[in-house]
Amino acid sequence: MVEENQEPVRGDHQWPRSWLATLRHVYANPAYMFASRWAHETGGPGKGQYGVFEDAFIKKALGDENALNDVMNVTLALLPDGFHQRLADRFVPECLDLSTAVDATHDYPLRYRYAETGGDVTQPDHLHVGPGGMLGIELKVRAKSSVKQLLHYAVLAICEERLHQQESQHLLIILSPRDSLRKAMDVQIGDAQEARVAMLAGVDDYLAASSLRRKFVTAKELSGVIPRMTIAHLGYAEFVATMRAEEDGSSGPAVSTLRRLIDGAEAEFRRHAAVARCTM
Repeated sequence: MVEENQEPVRGDHQWPRSWLATLRHVYANPAYMFASRWAHETGGPGKGQYGVFEDAFIKKALGDENALNDVMNVTLALLPDGFHQRLADRFVPECLDLSTAVDATHDYPLRYRYAETGGDVTQPDHLHVGPGGMLGIELKVRAKSSVKQLLHYAVLAICEERLHQQESQHLLIILSPRDSLRKAMDVQIGDAQEARVAMLAGVDDYLAASSLRRKFVTAKELSGVIPRMTIAHLGYAEFVATMRAEEDGSSGPAVSTLRRLIDGAEAEFRRHAAVARCTM
C-alpha cells in the first residue's frame, strides 16, 4: 500500500532513459561482441571496410527482439493520453481502469520494493499500471512465450493489488507477427480461459523452480489473481492499426508528428516480421 503522504513511484517518459537503455543493451549484449573482437583482432576497420562493418552490425542489431522493445518503449511513451485505456477496452471493455496509467516498465522493482525480498522475479517487456489494474505487453519476434512468462505477469498483478490493497482486473497482450500468433506460445492457447487453465496448472512447478519466487508470492495468491487476468493475442498489423486510429483525434502539426512516430514504429514492425519470415 502507498503510505500516507507518499507518492507512488511513477514511470518516466524521458527520451534519455530509453536511449541509454538501448546503448546499454547493444554494448553489453554478448551477441554483439563480435564487433569488439573483430576490432581488437584486426586493429579495427581499414580503409573501405567501415561500410561493410556497419551494415553487418546494423543487420544484427535490428533483427534483435530487444531493439524492437526499445522502439516500443519510446512509441508507447509518446502516444496520446488515453491510448492505453483504448487499447485495453478492445479486449476488456469497461473492466480495466487505465485512465491515469503510468509506465512502470523500468521502475517496477522500486515500485514493488523487490529489494526487500532479495531480487527481481519478473522481467516485463512493457508494464503500464493504473488505479484499476495492470496492462502488460509481451513482445515477440521469433521467441516463444511460456507459461512461466505468463506467471511472471501474474506476480506483477499481485504486486499491484498489494500496493492498492484491492483486487483488480489485469490484461496481458502477446504482441507478435500475425501468422505466428499460435506459434508465439509454447502451449496451445486459443482464448483467455485456456490461458488461465494453463497458468493454474503451472503454479506449483513455477514456485518449485525458485526459492525467490516462493519467498515473494504464495500459490494461493497466484491461484487467486489468475482468474482476474485476461491473456490476449495481437498481431503487429493490428497493433499498428490501433495506433493509426489515434490520428483521427489529432489536428494541425500534432497529427503530422504523430504520423511520423507511427510510421517509424510500423517500419520496425515490418523489419522484424521480415526477419522472422512472417506476415506482419
